[in-house]
Amino acid sequence: MMRRYSACAVLLIAASGCGRSGIQATGTVTFGGEPLAAGSAAFEPVGDLATVAPACTAPIVDGSFQTPDDRPLMAGKYEVWIRPAELSIGVTNAPQQFTPWKTEVTLVNGGGPIAIDVPVPKK
Repeated sequence: MMRRYSACAVLLIAASGCGRSGIQATGTVTFGGEPLAAGSAAFEPVGDLATVAPACTAPIVDGSFQTPDDRPLMAGKYEVWIRPAELSIGVTNAPQQFTPWKTEVTLVNGGGPIAIDVPVPKK
């Protein structure tokens, strides 16, 4: 009897902790048509997905982003917040600046890269 219980426990641990599958979001971010030098893309699940899926943030480097391998996203709708890198004292090449900008994307299994263009604010 104890052997069956142990085998079941091993199966439950393997099913819950190993082999997480999901979507690794990749893509490009431009600001007014030019690659965003640095920033972040925060994926926040929307609707029913928000109760079961975690949020995830990916760094933007030279206009490209990729969510971490260890943080797969589930298929569904997400708000994506694009934030520019912060200005630092002594930075000679200041990154593009804008207020955080939000868009929505729907991730699907087998989908391709995401292209996001942050519009330049009108003056």
